[in-house]
Amino acid sequence: MQSVSRLVAPSSSRQYAATIIGASGAVGSALVKELLASSHCSKLVSFGRRTKEEFKDYAGSEKLTQHVIDLDKIEEEVSSELKGIKTNTLLTKFLDYY
Repeated sequence: MQSVSRLVAPSSSRQYAATIIGASGAVGSALVKELLASSHCSKLVSFGRRTKEEFKDYAGSEKLTQHVIDLDKIEEEVSSELKGIKTNTLLTKFLDYY
């Protein structure tokens, strides 16, 4: 299995910021851990049902900002947190769909 860093920036030293919705679940948690370890990821914003204290124990945790959201109000809560932040098309389409 390739690491997230290899999939996002295979041969580049370009920095990026990442946003994860569902960071408190199994897949989201694994993704957060991978991105915290990545030297390519300079900032990580996560949204989940709860915060995960275990993330504080990982190297790179200083670049993580966690937000607790109500999934029944995901569009309102996530969009207000992301105001002024350039987001990618995938996140925008996700919010439009949801």
